[in-house]
Amino acid sequence: MKKLLLIIVLLFAALPVQGAFAAYTAPADITVYVDLGAQYSLSNNFVISGSGKYTKIVTYTAAMKNVLTVGDGTQSYNLPLTFTNSYPGTSRFIALTLLEGASLDSVSVVAPTSGTLVKITNFTTTMPTPVPTATPTPTPTPTPIATPKPTPTATPEPTPSPTPTPALKPTLDVVIAPEKVGLGKEFTADVSLKNVKNIYAEDFEVKYDKEHLQYLGFEEVTGYKVYNNPVDKNGAVRFVVASQGEEYGINEDTVVVKLKFKAKAKGTAIVDATKARIADTEEEYDLEKDNCLEDSVIIEATDVNKSGTYTLVDLAIDARYFKYFAPDVDPVKYNAQQAGDEYVNDDDLLFIVDQILNNPDYLPNT
Repeated sequence: MKKLLLIIVLLFAALPVQGAFAAYTAPADITVYVDLGAQYSLSNNFVISGSGKYTKIVTYTAAMKNVLTVGDGTQSYNLPLTFTNSYPGTSRFIALTLLEGASLDSVSVVAPTSGTLVKITNFTTTMPTPVPTATPTPTPTPTPIATPKPTPTATPEPTPSPTPTPALKPTLDVVIAPEKVGLGKEFTADVSLKNVKNIYAEDFEVKYDKEHLQYLGFEEVTGYKVYNNPVDKNGAVRFVVASQGEEYGINEDTVVVKLKFKAKAKGTAIVDATKARIADTEEEYDLEKDNCLEDSVIIEATDVNKSGTYTLVDLAIDARYFKYFAPDVDPVKYNAQQAGDEYVNDDDLLFIVDQILNNPDYLPNT
């Protein structure tokens, strides 16, 4: 798993908007792009001032290659903020996705040499054109004058036998990226097809551990559409998926759908691809049971006082530290941040109450 370091702290600064020092209010959910310029692409500390909500921050190289992504676009966070890119010297552009009504006041960068805060005025709502990287002209190497050598008599070698091509073993796999998740947290399981050639349609079933997991639905992948109405039947869900065009024929390990789950009980949960049929443009094939794979995830209780179960004490602790910056609430003793942004607020308290009410070991006062 790739893990990126993102440090977000609350600060205030001033950002010019398209050449003027005026706040920009998002008329709808929209992404704003900031060009740091070549002179500040070595910087790794950024300050964004404003109000309202944002859902994602992405930094790009000059060639518009993704360097760092923060947020998946489904959860919102509060402005203002400052963040540190854990890959300094690689970011030319910053993309900030604002929710409707959010106000962007300023974007500033800490200059890499002087350490002063510099306002960047060049931003737009249109994705920037990648900046081409200059290719240095190679210095020609003198060609040495070869000394003639006598031509040796070639010794005939035996012709090797061709290496046999192994038969394909079509496999339907399930991959859960995190090894562990916190109780009450959401995650996805990728369903992928591999070891196939020119496959354009799939019909398969996935079963999940309904004692530990809550099925939340699925997310389609570009080029692959779910054409049936998947119904959860006591922990089993069937999907009929088809490619949308020749370019989406499957010839390598390819994710065809993403399943969304919520961890609802401590323990080890399994998501299992139980059976599958696939088809090219001439015939269809049933996958062998051993080639329908599964994956698992460990669900841990991440309650506030680290007791292993959610109780009214957890609610009391976060209530005591309401409005605190969560990392400042004695992280050795407490997991103060339970939901939402980095501050202890209603999001955290609502989440804790939900976990208490779903804790079978927590009995109400009788």
